[in-house]
Amino acid sequence: MNHPDHADGHPDAPETVDVHAGDGPGDSPSAGVTPVRRLLPRVRRSTGSYAGILALSLILALVAGVLSGLFRPVYMGRVMEDAAVVTVAPGSQEFDTWLGMITGSSILGIVVALIAFFRAPELLGPRMLAWVTFCSLIGAFTIVGISDAVAHLVHPVPAEDALQISQDYAFIPQVTLHWGVVIAPYLALLTYWSAAVLVRPDRTPVYDDADRPPSIPGSA
Repeated sequence: MNHPDHADGHPDAPETVDVHAGDGPGDSPSAGVTPVRRLLPRVRRSTGSYAGILALSLILALVAGVLSGLFRPVYMGRVMEDAAVVTVAPGSQEFDTWLGMITGSSILGIVVALIAFFRAPELLGPRMLAWVTFCSLIGAFTIVGISDAVAHLVHPVPAEDALQISQDYAFIPQVTLHWGVVIAPYLALLTYWSAAVLVRPDRTPVYDDADRPPSIPGSA
C-alpha cells in the first residue's frame, strides 16, 4: 500500500513534548519544591524580644565604650635623664575614669529597662526583670573592655628604646569597676520594677500559632 508523499519529501517526525516534574494533571506547581520557611527553625516571638533586648544592650555598650576610650583621662609623664618618668599633669584620672564608666553603664541599664518595659509590655514579669538585670551586667563589662581597647589604640604604650629625654607621653591608668559593676544592674532592676508598679501598661499576650487558644464561634 502506497503512502502519500509529503510536501517536503520527509515523513512526519513524531512530536515530542517535554514533561517536567510537577507538570502532570494531578501535580501542583510546588509539589517538588520545599518552601524555605519550612526548613528554618521556628522562633517564638517572645524569644525574639529577649534577643532584641540583649542586642540593644550590647550595641549601646559598644557605643559607650568607644566614647569612653576616646575621651578617657590619661596621665602625662615626662622622661628624665635618669630614665625616670615624672608626672607633669597630676590628678585623679583613675577616679574620673571609674566614675565615667559607672555613669555610662548606669544610664545604659536605665535605658534598656525602659525600652524593655514600654516596647514589650506583654512580657512583663519576673523573667523579663531578671533578663534586663542580666543584660545590664553584660553591658557594664562590655563598656570596660571596649574602653580599655580603644584607649590603648588612641594612646599606645611607647617602647623603651623609643623614649626620648624631656619628651611628654600619655599613660593610661588601669581601672576596674570592682563593686561598682553591680550599680548598673541594680538601677535597671529598680527602674523596671518601679515602672511596672507605677505605670502598669496594658498587657496584650502574644501567642504563637501552637499556643493560641481556640476561638469560640460567635464570640467576636
